[in-house]
Amino acid sequence: MSQLILVRGIPGSGKSSLAKTYDCFHLEADMFVTRDGKYQWKPETVKQSHEFIGELAERIMETGADLVISNTFTRVSEMQKYLDLAEDFCYEVTVLRCENRFKNEHGVSQEILDKMASRFEDYQGEEICKSYVDIEINV
Repeated sequence: MSQLILVRGIPGSGKSSLAKTYDCFHLEADMFVTRDGKYQWKPETVKQSHEFIGELAERIMETGADLVISNTFTRVSEMQKYLDLAEDFCYEVTVLRCENRFKNEHGVSQEILDKMASRFEDYQGEEICKSYVDIEINV
């Protein structure tokens, strides 16, 4: 069965680093706001980035290829389109929640990190990762 792995957590929790350890397609919105190796996030591009990721995810899942998507996903509703796609394409879903505390690469302020952490919703069945060795999924 094909795998969809959703990796979630606040900035600096290790989402991208963990996602890159899997030998499969990897998508995250940050990929589309990085130009010439520099992170160039702008509020006006957020919606477009996420729509593009959703379209790419659907195309990949149509092929049956394994996929990992990393994003903050602070609310369960932010994962819903991927959960629905997984159901449509008969994917096994694993949700990983990173709780590492590294320096976030994007300069997000502590105030914003605290706000994100306070609105974080639990997802039933998610696995908590405090280090990369916490999780082993064969993909």
